[in-house]
Amino acid sequence: IGNKPKISKEVRQSLIEGYLIARDNGHEHIHILDLLAPLLNNDGTLRSVIKNLQLSIDSIENSIAWFLMQDKALMAKYYNHGGKYLNLQKKARLVASAVATPVLEHFTVDLTEKARQEHKEIFIGRRELEDIFQFFFVGKKQVVLSGDEGVGKSFIISAVAEKIINDDVPKALRQKRLLLLDNEKIKNEGLNIAIDKKILIILQEARIDKNVILCVKDVEEKIWQILSEYASDILLIATSARQGVNFAGAQVVEVDRPNANSLIKMLAAESIGIEEKYKVYFYYQALEAALYAAQKYFAETNAVEKGKEILTQAAIDISRQTSRYINGAFVAKTVSALIGEPYTKILK
Repeated sequence: IGNKPKISKEVRQSLIEGYLIARDNGHEHIHILDLLAPLLNNDGTLRSVIKNLQLSIDSIENSIAWFLMQDKALMAKYYNHGGKYLNLQKKARLVASAVATPVLEHFTVDLTEKARQEHKEIFIGRRELEDIFQFFFVGKKQVVLSGDEGVGKSFIISAVAEKIINDDVPKALRQKRLLLLDNEKIKNEGLNIAIDKKILIILQEARIDKNVILCVKDVEEKIWQILSEYASDILLIATSARQGVNFAGAQVVEVDRPNANSLIKMLAAESIGIEEKYKVYFYYQALEAALYAAQKYFAETNAVEKGKEILTQAAIDISRQTSRYINGAFVAKTVSALIGEPYTKILK
């Protein structure tokens, strides 16, 4: 009695990390979920106990991340519900932009407005996202995401849009609109006008708007030459899967293929919207089964996107039943109906 409790070095480190995680998650107080991941990483005894129980450390860490995503989604939904009056101001600004910059508005898609309307957050952290923000933070203007098809470049672009609407970005990106060039429109509309002239008009109107970040997916070398020469003063994010392209003047961020844990977290982020739309609940094993099936039976497609399709179909299938809980076996049966394989084989 009277002695101060001694806190081990591991627990002290976990408390510090938990505090930082709580801050990043927007929590006013440290929640148990904020502490679980640091404790797992720092406490060797706890990890040994979990391994002795034949539990997967990765599965536990991924589940923690999933719970935190759901928590953030609820907070975002509450925030969006309370911001209806602000939306009137945003709509007024959009109308003004449409009048002042008609060509820019016609040939682009507003990814920030799309993210705001869908009320869906992408919470998965990726190194590449931090690299983008760091470049803009130090004053760079143009960033190119380079990587093979299916590594998640579009996912990262969507994450940038989500971060912008949540004001969780460097000062240079705050209150900006992320406008994606519609490549098909630019190529197929106004055929009597050269593509390079269309691009120049778009760039000129982007300068008028001033609150624009242009985004170009699958940028071709010819288009990049125009952008590098005439858009050096405009904030720009581009993506490319082409090897050997000289992106002069840009900061190139190499996008690596996500590992298994990153993929499951990406799918977990996508599952939140499915749960809300169809009023269902996924077990962690359902995510594993969907991702496994996507990689094994639909290898030519994006694993996360196909996994999302599988989970959506499972949510539709279970609507015919009284239960709203979807486990791995149910997802396997959904895949079985799609490909004709016995569900027990898929489940294995």
